[in-house]
Amino acid sequence: MDSEIESQKDWPPWESGRADQLSMFIETTRDILLSPSISFTRMHIDKGYVKPFIYGVFGTLSGALLNFCYQYLFGTISGVPTPEMARITTDLGGVWVVFAILWLLFSVTAGIFIGAAIDHAMLFLVGAAKKPYEATFRVFAYAGGATGIVSVVPVCGSIISFFWNFVLRIIGYSKVHEISGFRASIAVLLPILLCCVCMALVFSSLLFFGVHSEPMRQFFQKGLRV
Repeated sequence: MDSEIESQKDWPPWESGRADQLSMFIETTRDILLSPSISFTRMHIDKGYVKPFIYGVFGTLSGALLNFCYQYLFGTISGVPTPEMARITTDLGGVWVVFAILWLLFSVTAGIFIGAAIDHAMLFLVGAAKKPYEATFRVFAYAGGATGIVSVVPVCGSIISFFWNFVLRIIGYSKVHEISGFRASIAVLLPILLCCVCMALVFSSLLFFGVHSEPMRQFFQKGLRV
């Protein structure tokens, strides 16, 4: 039974070994965005890190660079370049662009490994990590690469990409780890909830100590006397 299931895992096209990698990238991206449930159900989970990593980096960088070019052209054509574009083109020119690309490459690389590690830790925390870290990494990389392309959509592309990425990861984890969508949702959203709780605690602490500080007491006393 297991061998029969494994023989049906023939996705993604990106890892098919065919020479036309660009068309395989497009086909893989289309599958992820339009048929994520079927795609992640058929995805290999033990074929290594390299190809999904390259896909994730390529998709994210392509989206970011295309988005940058769009903003630059939009600012130039409209005759009202954004302050960021003006600073880049007048002050630092190509040096800033090279630095930005290198920094983006580093941040994307670190983000894929660290982000997948956080998601896997959350899956483990809720008792849903049924497969190794590699399975989580592959879902995270493919979801990130596909939604990176979506960010080039004018005006709202980044917002769509952000939320679509969450949806794809939830679907992907539910399929590869063979868990319910509810448990996958908890694992994906838990880091955000924890961050919100921490921020609320920090804000409450600052507010509490600020109100009880001497300057604040003097301020309120003056206000009451007035």
